[in-house]
Amino acid sequence: LISSMFIVAMGVYIIDKNFLKAFLWTLPACVLSFFGFIHSGVIKFAIGWKFSLFYLACGIIFLLAHFKSKKDNSILTG
Repeated sequence: LISSMFIVAMGVYIIDKNFLKAFLWTLPACVLSFFGFIHSGVIKFAIGWKFSLFYLACGIIFLLAHFKSKKDNSILTG
């Protein structure tokens, strides 16, 4: 349930093209999945590292999209 909230929040901000806020939602998802609070039945150090890598990769993509959209807007507004 908690992971769904994170994923939906990211999706909402992606649709709105607010990639920075989508990135910010990946941070707690990455930390919580790393320790097993989401995607695992056990809370333990590095139990969900695969999911953490996924959220980290998504966060990097969202940051790149944020900077690219910011650069494109500055070119258009001149």
